[in-house]
Formats: sequence, C-alpha cells, structure tokens
Amino acid sequence: MSNHSVYEIKSEAIPRRYIGMSQEPQVRWRAHLYASVSRDEPLYEAMRNIGPQHFVFSVIADYEHRIDAAAHESGLIRFLMESGQNPFNQTFGGSGVLRPYNEDDPMLVEICHRINTGGGLMAWCQQNGADATAVSRYVNGHRAAPGRIYEILGHPKPTIQQRAVIAAQLASRKAAMEDSK
Repeated sequence: MSNHSVYEIKSEAIPRRYIGMSQEPQVRWRAHLYASVSRDEPLYEAMRNIGPQHFVFSVIADYEHRIDAAAHESGLIRFLMESGQNPFNQTFGGSGVLRPYNEDDPMLVEICHRINTGGGLMAWCQQNGADATAVSRYVNGHRAAPGRIYEILGHPKPTIQQRAVIAAQLASRKAAMEDSK
C-alpha cells in the first residue's frame, strides 16, 4: 500500500504557510531545508530571513491514493488563496499547475497554458532556454516578464513606457498585498 501525505510548513512569526504532498514527508522536509539555503522562492526566502528553526513541518492528512492527496492539497491551497491568506505556494498543487496572477492578461494565460501542457515549469523552461525562477516570478506577479518570454511567445518586447506602466502595476499589487497582511 502506497501512502501519500499532505503536509504544511508554517511559522508563528509569519502568518503564511506552505502546503505540500509527498510519499516520504520527512525526506521532503529535509529537501525543503536544503533548498532554503539557495533557492529564491517565497518559502525559502522567508526561511532564510527568520531562520529555518522557526518553521514547523507537520503532516495533516494521509491518503492511500495520490489523486486523493492531490485533491486535498490543491483544495487547501485554493482555499488559502481565495480567503486572502497568501500561502507560500506558487502553484495550486496536486499537479504543479501554474496559475496566472491576472487572468485578464492574455500573455500570462498563454504562458501558463504552454507551461502546464508542456510537462511543467522546469521541463518547459529547459526546452525553451528560459530561467524557471524568473518565469515563476513573472507568472505570480512578482516581476515583469523576462525578455526571453516575449521571444518564445512571439510577442514584441514592451517599450520603455510600457515597462514603466508594468512596473507601476506590479508595485501597486505588491503594496496591496502588504496592506492586506
């Protein structure tokens, strides 16, 4: 019998948490600790800022079938996002599907669709020579699109004025996120 665990990583110091799924949760926790040293993702940046010793890892549910664990994981992540709790997760979980922060932006929707149907973020970025961290930050609204994205999608690069508008929109979104904390 295969066991699939849904887990959370949280800290009393930060009102955010990370939800994940693994067949070997303790091994996965050690992998998160190792990744926190150098990877530039929200959870790992927080672990570096306040120290990994201030984070607690706990299994919140076990399932016999992966699909059941994936449904729980993605449902919980969606709930946290939709209720404004701003989890550390960069995807909805379950299948590693990237979500665009703005579904009204056709370029964001297109890049997410291409990534999600192209074997996931890492595989898609390797195939297209794109930086996975930069693409992830773009998709989640933390920065403007990396130049390579425009080339891959066949879109013209924005002008300096358009980039200024994009930067202002991102700054406004970041300020709104900070205000909601």
